[in-house]
Amino acid sequence: MQPCILDIMKKNILNVVGLFFLLIGYSFSQTPVPVTKITKDSISIKWLPNNFEQFKSMLTKDVSVKRMEVKENTSVDQLDFSSAEVISIDNGKKNYDKLEEEEWFQESFELLLSPYFEENTEEIEENYAFALSLVANLSKPRFQFICGNIFIDKDFDRKKTYAYEITTGGESLRVLVDPSQITNYGSVDFELSLDKKKTIDIEWESKKYEQDYFGFEIKKAIKNKKDLSYLKDEAYLPFRSSFEKKGTNDFVRDDSLIQGEYHYYSISGIDLFGHEQPSDIVKKIYVPKLTNAWIQIDTIEADGFDRNIKTIVHPTGEVSDIHLDKLDLYRSKKRESGYELIKSTDFDNSDTLVNLSAEVPIKTGDAYYYKIIAFNSDKDSVSSLPHYFFTLDQEPPSPVKSLSGKIDSTGIVDLKWEAPEDNDLLGYRVFRANAKHEEFTEKTKRLDLKLNFRDTLSLDNLTPEIYYFVISVDSNYNNSIHSDTILLIKPDTIPPIPAVLKSAKRVDTVVSVNWINSTSADLKSQALIRTNKATDKVDTILRWSDSTSTFTDLNAFQGNYNRYQIITWDKSLNSSLSNDFEIFYEPGYRRNIDSFQVEVLRGKKQIKLDWKRPTDEVFSYKIFKGSSKDDLSLLKTIENPLTTTFSDIDISINNQYFYAIKYITKDGIHSIPLVKKVIY
Repeated sequence: MQPCILDIMKKNILNVVGLFFLLIGYSFSQTPVPVTKITKDSISIKWLPNNFEQFKSMLTKDVSVKRMEVKENTSVDQLDFSSAEVISIDNGKKNYDKLEEEEWFQESFELLLSPYFEENTEEIEENYAFALSLVANLSKPRFQFICGNIFIDKDFDRKKTYAYEITTGGESLRVLVDPSQITNYGSVDFELSLDKKKTIDIEWESKKYEQDYFGFEIKKAIKNKKDLSYLKDEAYLPFRSSFEKKGTNDFVRDDSLIQGEYHYYSISGIDLFGHEQPSDIVKKIYVPKLTNAWIQIDTIEADGFDRNIKTIVHPTGEVSDIHLDKLDLYRSKKRESGYELIKSTDFDNSDTLVNLSAEVPIKTGDAYYYKIIAFNSDKDSVSSLPHYFFTLDQEPPSPVKSLSGKIDSTGIVDLKWEAPEDNDLLGYRVFRANAKHEEFTEKTKRLDLKLNFRDTLSLDNLTPEIYYFVISVDSNYNNSIHSDTILLIKPDTIPPIPAVLKSAKRVDTVVSVNWINSTSADLKSQALIRTNKATDKVDTILRWSDSTSTFTDLNAFQGNYNRYQIITWDKSLNSSLSNDFEIFYEPGYRRNIDSFQVEVLRGKKQIKLDWKRPTDEVFSYKIFKGSSKDDLSLLKTIENPLTTTFSDIDISINNQYFYAIKYITKDGIHSIPLVKKVIY
């Protein structure tokens, strides 16, 4: 008997006694309740008393059994047992004396049976003794023989039907038995669950089996289900106290687990005759390895860009049972959230001191929460508490980037720049000087994170240049090196002296242009432009800022007037335009056709030629074909100037072809042929 069950029965004896009968499907009556069990070799009949006096009379008086053969549909209550066969069962004081031979008797006598032989026993003691005796009678097969409330008949004909009458304590009960209806006991189904990875709950519904079983034996094996053995020393009895919620399942908790192993379980029912019935249901559940340790970040030290984290693993048992495989280092700006994995390392279970290293993007001024999470192969984990670490910022911020500015005609200076990548900036300082070699003076009155600054200049002076640079300042007032120094030119609205174009003339097949450069002191650059008078198309054909004074134009507009001029800019981007020269340029040929393409169309068994229409007035196109560049011959003359495509169908597979095309203007001028190769 389990101690917890004894405590329940002491507190609520009437509930316990009543529950025994609910378990076997009967309610209280004045007559003991019979139950039967039929096997191939025997008919067992057991009757359970309903109260203390009935049990006492069974224990101390004789019990008689009568048997008679009957028809199948006979009503047992109408039978006359006066001439039936009588089987006597000796159940007197002799049986009680046999109790002293039982091993458990000496320990249990005072608790279990003494009230039966004492006078003036109180009702609560009677009920308590009755409840405990009934439990022993149901769970200990030998005890039921001593108590005399079981009869086993082995001399019967399986093809016949029998009626039995049992007389005990002056009361008679009858039961009809068909020996062919062998009693079958079902297997007990159950569920397994792992609670917090440390205990296994075996849960089932005993009410489903109350017609068959009084108690249950739970068996367990580890690794091999063939090694099943009893989980508990005593059987489980499905008692309920008045404080328990009705309809709840029965469960047994197993805390003797081995981590990293499969655990197998089976439940066998104990029938109302005290015999354990086999079960063919075996279930398994895996018990994961636990991280049997707690993790602590001991110290963090800064070493340049590295933060060295000393971690201690504290085993909660033997070092060999830590079961850790990996340590992950996390970092966050916030204590409670936002952690990111920055390093992972394998863990040696024999070494409880681990040094990790994390790199930060700056040498000083960082502030992070660090946390270590340890894992094993079964995904169990343990985490350290967050550990805060910061370093005082001693590193200057980066300088600003892309500093630029402009001055308008009233002397207003607008500066702008891009912020550095530092995340702890307090503001910017702007400095100005009239000359790069002079001392710069600060123009800002206070620190500000705006990425622009406005300054005002006086324009009535003889210094056209002004210089600026910017310094970044962080929250610890570290100053960056100054940015690139920029030069701004005060507004100048006077155009520069124009260049002088001396000549533009044809030399062989090109146009030669000569000029005299501008003599302005603030000259920035110059450009030679060419205009096609027929289309007014203007092209910049040369830019220079040195002493260049001549240019050979290889791409003059053919067959048209070309006008040449020079644009001059000063540093304020004021401009002036030189005199111009016009020349009619006719080299006697035209450049090849633009965008001449040759495409193989195998599905159509042809080679297609495409080209872009020239700007000249075309009289005709000449298409040439050959197996090489050297044997090209005229294939087709196209006199439609609007045509831009031609298809050749006189082709053979696995051959290469060369095609060329040129056009002839209405003035009889030929373009340079353009040759393309294709393989069909």
